[in-house]
Amino acid sequence: MEASIVIRKEVLRALETGRPIVALESSFIAQGMPYPDGVTCALDLMKVILECNAEPAVIGVLEGAVRVGLNQTQIDYIGSSDEVRKVSRRDLAAVVASGQPGATTVSELAALGKPSILIPYPYAANSHQKTNALALARSGGARMILQEDLSGGKLADLLEGDMNDRGALEEMGRQARTVGRHNAAEVIVDRLEELVSDKACRRSGGKTAECAKK
Repeated sequence: MEASIVIRKEVLRALETGRPIVALESSFIAQGMPYPDGVTCALDLMKVILECNAEPAVIGVLEGAVRVGLNQTQIDYIGSSDEVRKVSRRDLAAVVASGQPGATTVSELAALGKPSILIPYPYAANSHQKTNALALARSGGARMILQEDLSGGKLADLLEGDMNDRGALEEMGRQARTVGRHNAAEVIVDRLEELVSDKACRRSGGKTAECAKK
């Protein structure tokens, strides 16, 4: 049986040698941009990262495993298939277990406390990508570049500057973690239980054991 996390050999080699690794979410490929624009953008970003002497690692879920370092064929599938789900911490396990394809999001960055450079898609519904990116950027856990301001040179400068400052990367990671809701599932369950209890209490006219505890 294949492991639930599969790391591409180039990424593993970078980990072993201490070479910087730049992780890329895959939801901008699958849901953020129309095909083939998302695929083209991902490949262009990977090229810039390689030119900065770092290793790109696009992360997605395919064939029952989280894959760190998608190849070009896998990236094209993520961008072209209508079956790819947008996943986060709440449903990642279910998508992996069911074998469905999935595209990762920025929520994992906050949950894991990883520094990032975010380029929000300007035409996303209700500007939600910009809103999410701003939350991380304002916390100090990420750098944000608007697509209208993006250039290969600007991205290269930002990558080279951050990746040469280990202290800054560690601090960005700590700040990113402060944004994540690490107990989100528990909070939702607790709130649902409160709502069910309140409803039962109202129906009984205040006569149930739950009502006596309030």
